[in-house]
Amino acid sequence: ADTGTFMGSILVSNAPTEDKKNIQASEGQTLTVSSQDEINTFGAMRTVSDTALVVAAVTETPTPTATPTPIVLTGNVVGRVTDAVTEDGINGAVISTGDQTVATTGTMNNITGVYVIQDVPVGEYTLTASATGYESSSQDVTVASGETTTANFALEPVTTPTPTATATPTVTPTVTITPTPVEECKAKGMTASPSELTVQTGGTDTITITVTGKEGCLVEGDRVKASLQKGKNIIEVSPSEQVTDENGKAVFTVTSKGKEGNAAIKFEDLDAGGVKVKVDVNVVETLPTPTATPTITTTPTPAACELAAEISANPSSLTITKGDSETITVMVTGEDGCAVVNDTVKASVNDSEVISISPVKTKTDADGQATFTITGNAKGSAKVTFKESTANLKTKITVNVVGTAKTP
Repeated sequence: ADTGTFMGSILVSNAPTEDKKNIQASEGQTLTVSSQDEINTFGAMRTVSDTALVVAAVTETPTPTATPTPIVLTGNVVGRVTDAVTEDGINGAVISTGDQTVATTGTMNNITGVYVIQDVPVGEYTLTASATGYESSSQDVTVASGETTTANFALEPVTTPTPTATATPTVTPTVTITPTPVEECKAKGMTASPSELTVQTGGTDTITITVTGKEGCLVEGDRVKASLQKGKNIIEVSPSEQVTDENGKAVFTVTSKGKEGNAAIKFEDLDAGGVKVKVDVNVVETLPTPTATPTITTTPTPAACELAAEISANPSSLTITKGDSETITVMVTGEDGCAVVNDTVKASVNDSEVISISPVKTKTDADGQATFTITGNAKGSAKVTFKESTANLKTKITVNVVGTAKTP
């Protein structure tokens, strides 16, 4: 008989109710299957058999379906940043969107100011170009898939404001003529006002001592001592020692003891050897009070005001002898001629070798007046400028110093 093998499948079940449909078997048994075919040419049956081992049923594991990778659609953005005036490219300009920098310009193919942003997701963006010395510029761009969008920027240069020419800026340094630190202004001279005093018996009056340094600077904080050289039984002076204020002044009170006569007071700077001045005091009999005294007040004092409108000096020019001193009265008035009270007036000299002035700064009194003393140092001509502080008003006078007149 013919024998061989065959290929096929055997349906096996361990359920007894399925015996009419399937071969009943248990796991681990061996099944032998035979198959008969038609009678061959020799008149014999063809029989084919095979064996199979029964194992546990195999459940086919499903193949997981691959999740498709999403396709990100992108495009490119290119452009150039230039100077809006010269049209030259600007290297180093920053391209940003929101708070994120996305590109910086550079040179490509000998062209300056070029930038390229690749693989930009499709969508709408606002790009901003900025560079040092230029005003920033922004524009909206739309990026399409597979396309290149061009966004050029022309930046306006930042305009540096031209400094406005302020009125004579060189005037400001004159403020420093008066040295503020005490150590920079050391006493060189001393003046008394008045230089000679007449007091009625039983009366009192004051003497103002001014201590100045080089170029008329005011000496603050020096000790000035007053001592009687003669007339101790005629007058007394108080205090015996006084410290100069910020204007270099020390004020002393002279009181008559009720007797007529002559006296002399010596004022000396205790912090600067050799700086002193002498004042003669005459005490005279008390005169009867004239009945017409109230008429002295008939000259009205100009009404006080705060805003200065005009400054003037009297006299407007001065001629003095070398070694002598004269006074200049500066008047500060308002719109209606009212007196500007407590206004600071500063004095400066263009040639301190010819003249000196004291004080270099003072305030106007109740009549709007400020008084300065000019001393001739050497023959020649010099100019004095008086400047009012609040409205920046100025007036000038010319001072001529002549030699001492010869006695014929």
